Amino acid sequence: MKKLVTVLLVLGMWFTSFSQTADKPWSIGVGAHWASFSDISLPLQDQFKNMDFQGGLIEASISRYLTPYFNLQFTTGVLGLERGEYENYTITSKNYWYFDLDGQIKFLGGVIKENAILTPYVYFGLGDQWLNEENDLKAQAGLGLDFRVAENLAIYGRADYVFTTDKEGISYVHPHVGLKYKFTTKHDIDKDGIVDEEDRCPEVFGLASLKGCPDKDGDGIADIDDKCPDVKGIPALQGCPDRDGDGITDADDRCPDAAGSKTLNGCPDKDKDGIADMDDNCPDVAGLAKFKGCPDTDGDGIMDKEDACPTVAGIPALKGCPDLDGDGITDLEDNCPTVAGTIANKGCPDMTPVEREQVIKIGKAIYFATGKDIIKKESEAPLNELALILSKYPKMQMQIEGNTDNVGDDNRNLKLSQARAEAAKKYLISKGISEDRLTAVGYGETKPIADNKTAAGKAQNRRVDLKAEY
Repeated sequence: MKKLVTVLLVLGMWFTSFSQTADKPWSIGVGAHWASFSDISLPLQDQFKNMDFQGGLIEASISRYLTPYFNLQFTTGVLGLERGEYENYTITSKNYWYFDLDGQIKFLGGVIKENAILTPYVYFGLGDQWLNEENDLKAQAGLGLDFRVAENLAIYGRADYVFTTDKEGISYVHPHVGLKYKFTTKHDIDKDGIVDEEDRCPEVFGLASLKGCPDKDGDGIADIDDKCPDVKGIPALQGCPDRDGDGITDADDRCPDAAGSKTLNGCPDKDKDGIADMDDNCPDVAGLAKFKGCPDTDGDGIMDKEDACPTVAGIPALKGCPDLDGDGITDLEDNCPTVAGTIANKGCPDMTPVEREQVIKIGKAIYFATGKDIIKKESEAPLNELALILSKYPKMQMQIEGNTDNVGDDNRNLKLSQARAEAAKKYLISKGISEDRLTAVGYGETKPIADNKTAAGKAQNRRVDLKAEY
């Protein structure tokens, strides 16, 4: 007998009761039970060592199915015990009687079917016992397993640990075995565990959570309420799917994988320009429909990504850049944006041919005192003419180059030419020409334009060259 109880305990620990189902919620049971008062303590240590089980008389039970996870059971029974001392406890009367009210938690109820061969459970509850001619309240908790052997018949085995209000604080192990028969008084045509009176779909096998109705797509919405019964969906859309969660069913959503708005048939519009991102060539910045969602900041009819000057209105011929003076050079590249000019002069106007010739003559008419950088009086008039020309063209730069013949020391000639160029520059500054427009360079005798062997050649080499540039 000890071996049988030990096996039952081990099974209880491994499987943690054949239970009745929704269509057969009642069961009755008969069986035998034992108790051991030897060497028992909490926590259990060496559980099966020196344990002495007594009893084997009849017990009876009745239980009621409440949910796939929970049953309620009432059990009563008697035992014949041997008088004697067991560790710190003495049995003085052989009669033992008890009744228990237990809650059974079928902790695998969501995994195994209700009509499975094996049904494991844990249970706990309160009860009463008559032992040693005394009546004591008790509490118990244990493990159990039901093994189905026929349609409505099962073998049960369970074991619990009992705590009592006995004045000596007795606790003991209480195993049980027996047969259990389940039955019902209600009908369930579709055999789904829900009686017809409570079944919304009594002729179709369904789920308890849906009051007996089926849910083909497993979305928690009964097929009779599901507009998309073959595809998993959500309650808010009556069972139809909405992958992107934008409140538009996938069947009606032009962009089912990206949350969008109803006005754009479920498509997103990141830049809020009223053009769906999938149709928007510039989805990150608000734009215009005529440019497929791209902006035209300056409103010149050229979209920004093709506009070289996106913040200033311009013309197509210059890729959207402005040209105020109409000379074909963008204002950004035009040194004289308000006056028409030439490309060679970076948008500034060129001197007339007469003025060019005049500048050349002015350069030849600048004379200095012999061996000095003092400008002669007769050279002031030509320099005044040069100042007028420079004033007419305010963006024009002028390089003043001083040159000498080869008479005398080379280094002295170089310094003299630089000083004379500086003198001419200083004179022009005195006439109101900005210093930053003028550059003075002395080349000494390094750039002759005539033969220094003749007096005439030397005279030509003693000169000032004027070079206009932009």
